[in-house]
Amino acid sequence: MKDITRIHIAKVAYEIELAAKKKLEAYIAQLEAYAQDVEVLEDIEIRITELLFERGIKQNDVITSADVASVCAQLGDPKEFMADGDVVSDAPETGDVRKRLYRNTDTALVGGVLSGVASYFGVNPLWTRLAFVLLTFISVGLSLFVYVLFWLIVPSAKTAAEKLSMAGRPVTLASIRQLNENEVTPNEAPRIVRRVATILIGLTALLTAIGVIAGAIYSVIALHQIVDGRNINEVIGQSIGSNYLITFGLGAIAAATFVVFMILVAYASFKQVFGKQIWMTAIILVALGLTSFGAAVGSAAYGSYDLSVQAAKNIVTKQVNVPKEFASATSLSIKDIKYDAYIEYIVDATPRIEMSTSRDDSLSILVEGERATLKYTGPSDKDVTYRSDKQTYIRVYGPALQSIDIDAASMQYEGAIQNTLTVNVKNAGSVTVLESRIETVSVLASEGSSFDGQSSTLSKVSADMSLSSSLRLGTVASLSVKAPTTCAVNARNEVYAVKVNEGFVTYNDNKVRNTQYEESCTLILSDGQTEIYDQYDN
Repeated sequence: MKDITRIHIAKVAYEIELAAKKKLEAYIAQLEAYAQDVEVLEDIEIRITELLFERGIKQNDVITSADVASVCAQLGDPKEFMADGDVVSDAPETGDVRKRLYRNTDTALVGGVLSGVASYFGVNPLWTRLAFVLLTFISVGLSLFVYVLFWLIVPSAKTAAEKLSMAGRPVTLASIRQLNENEVTPNEAPRIVRRVATILIGLTALLTAIGVIAGAIYSVIALHQIVDGRNINEVIGQSIGSNYLITFGLGAIAAATFVVFMILVAYASFKQVFGKQIWMTAIILVALGLTSFGAAVGSAAYGSYDLSVQAAKNIVTKQVNVPKEFASATSLSIKDIKYDAYIEYIVDATPRIEMSTSRDDSLSILVEGERATLKYTGPSDKDVTYRSDKQTYIRVYGPALQSIDIDAASMQYEGAIQNTLTVNVKNAGSVTVLESRIETVSVLASEGSSFDGQSSTLSKVSADMSLSSSLRLGTVASLSVKAPTTCAVNARNEVYAVKVNEGFVTYNDNKVRNTQYEESCTLILSDGQTEIYDQYDN
């Protein structure tokens, strides 16, 4: 049996045979005599633990004399260090020459990944950085995630042995000593750049977190105002589905996770702490945030789909009683109809009215002489919804109309062949004329209203416009527009015509021959200026 004792090498505890201990102590004593450099000796001890680990000897394992002899042979003769500190130039470099990938933090700009790759392949770090920038554009940012992954899994080269392995140089006494003597003070410029960049990132992250918190508070206040004392299940449920609590809960988790992530980024940036624990926490937060956000979107989509299915099941088409006098009506007035009721008027020889709705709406028509008035009783202002599956669709079949008077409602007029049509639309109302042929059209549009005749053949068109109204036409024979020359900011009228056969537009009794005419209160585009119109429209 061999006597065993305990020893510490580079703060790692081992069991060691007494004979092996004497050999190792003598070897280290020779090193101390020749090296005369504390940092070099510390690096050599670390290298000894690495060589022992390669032989399968871990902490608390037993070191034998054969292990010590192998380690000493790989490190080399202590006489390679001269008393004056110079390295013997012809000392043989033997040992492990296998390259290993480390992060080179000595010349790093961020995490040392690209600098470490450059050291591994023996190229200038400039080339790896340029290649990374190019890959970032080609991969649409995917290389950034690869960089972070390498930052997490690739260790940094801290000891002399690790730095030599990174460069593919043999790890011997001479190479360790030479590395320590040739090591220069790192450039301060990259460190200053990193510090400034991380401070800016930290400030951005902190302001983002504050902005999200402020947005959440504002959303809660806005939701309270929308509900306004009503049953929240009815108000919110009819918009995003009965599972709105799940949707809001998942959305709140996603928002909270994002805020915590931003705070973590700010903390790491201000404290200059970018350890693995920070990165692992960040990855967990990102995964949790994306999962909860995706689940919230999915929950909202399912709720909307479920609402559409339920609404489709509940839609009922009602036949509205129509007086006989309606067949001879030439004028239609529509007032006090909510925004979520859409009216379609179809010229037909058989007058009738149909209303498709999933709500308890009512509709009636009153005829006085040649004037018909459509009256609709729908939800109160608080119950109005803009969901298409909750809207009421009114289809009116009747005679061709000479005049339409519409207030704060949307109407489609279809299938008419007639000589004249007068349209008075106001209070953000809209009239669309489809598949019709009309000789003369007069439009009075005000208060943000619109008239669209692009899908019909209209010959002579005149329009009196004010207060942010719009007029859209196809090819017309002539076009006359009257509009105020003074207006409020963002209250400009817009006129678009594919073509005016006369070759000019009469604007406020003046002929405008340009295909694009613009002044402070009116924009007129004609003769195929579609792209320009789309630019203004957007």
